[in-house]
Amino acid sequence: MFLTVHAVSGLVIGKYVPSVWLAFILAFILHIILDIIPHDSIELENWKEKEMKKNLIIFFLIELPLIATILLILFNINSIELTPSIIAGIIGSVILDFLWGFYMLFPKLKFLKIFKIINHESHKILYKKIFISWKLWVPIQVCFLIMFLIIFVFY
Repeated sequence: MFLTVHAVSGLVIGKYVPSVWLAFILAFILHIILDIIPHDSIELENWKEKEMKKNLIIFFLIELPLIATILLILFNINSIELTPSIIAGIIGSVILDFLWGFYMLFPKLKFLKIFKIINHESHKILYKKIFISWKLWVPIQVCFLIMFLIIFVFY
């Protein structure tokens, strides 16, 4: 899933789970569950390292400002307090991708390899043998993003 979808899912968990550690753990687990849902245009094991590094950099340059914008809008419009459990939920929901990305960018950091393995294996649980067009995977991710935003704002 897009990092934005994960971040907003962590936001929802942090809003409803008052325990910092539980919010972090549940958000981390939800990240893995969301990654099981087919949502990519290509399979992870087919990604070439050079292309992957370029894609990661572009991805983070677009996603991080988008996440910041969504959070600013939500907290300004709804006047919701940024609690420790919300922060833990957000961090728990995105940390797997960050650690995986750091490993892809710095493969000499061998201790991070476990996060690459967790990330790749979760994507392969519902393995898709055919190419999934962006015309399908973008709407899937947008629907999840909207669903989490509605839950956060209205419930």
